[in-house]
Amino acid sequence: VAAWGLGAWWGFPPENQFRATWIAVGWGLLAVLPMLALMFWIDRSSWRPWRRLMALVRRQVAPMFAECTWLELALISALAGLGEEAMFRGVLQPGFASWWGIWPSLAVVSLLFGLAHMLTPAYFVLATAMGAYLGWLAIATENLLVPVLAHALYDFLALSHMVRDVRSRPLSPP
Repeated sequence: VAAWGLGAWWGFPPENQFRATWIAVGWGLLAVLPMLALMFWIDRSSWRPWRRLMALVRRQVAPMFAECTWLELALISALAGLGEEAMFRGVLQPGFASWWGIWPSLAVVSLLFGLAHMLTPAYFVLATAMGAYLGWLAIATENLLVPVLAHALYDFLALSHMVRDVRSRPLSPP
């Protein structure tokens, strides 16, 4: 709702950047693959910052979603993908681009996305990189549907993996 309000005020309504085409759906589905590859690599990494992040997720984030049904996870993911992409890539990125240009806007909005998701310094870096990727998708395809689908599908698959993981084994002690 905030994205649509800010978008109307700034003159960048996010709905003007959606074009529902099969090509956009295909790109949105394909665009999730690098994100998933990174998630699975991090999940199996032995690098200490990633291990700390994964432990934090298992201890604090996973329990919030452990009792959700798959439908609830899908709804949460769809709303997060739509809402966050509408705000960051639909309003902030084109708004800042009108002042500073496309690439500085992409950098600033990616940093803001990272800050909005900062659980740990490692997750800030990861979320900033994901924000840059999603922002690049919006620029490259000129269609907000592509990053929305990629973001929502990634969130659903990541949450599903996390919930399945937490349901299958007890939480490790802090």
